[in-house]
Amino acid sequence: MALFLKTHETELEDYEFIRRLSQVDPAEIIQLAQVDRPAMRYARLIRRKYNEQGAKMLPDRFKN
Repeated sequence: MALFLKTHETELEDYEFIRRLSQVDPAEIIQLAQVDRPAMRYARLIRRKYNEQGAKMLPDRFKN
């Protein structure tokens, strides 16, 4: 979560971030994160789940 927030801190509004991610089951993020490298797994999944919940998309800054 810290990597995600540090990477996208200037693009996020607190209310919008909370509104979008409150619609996602935390267990789903944890389960899906098990297949990625530890430093990137949560950041990528949080970005993907955030983007699935609304029109304003965050760019993928976590490319290999």
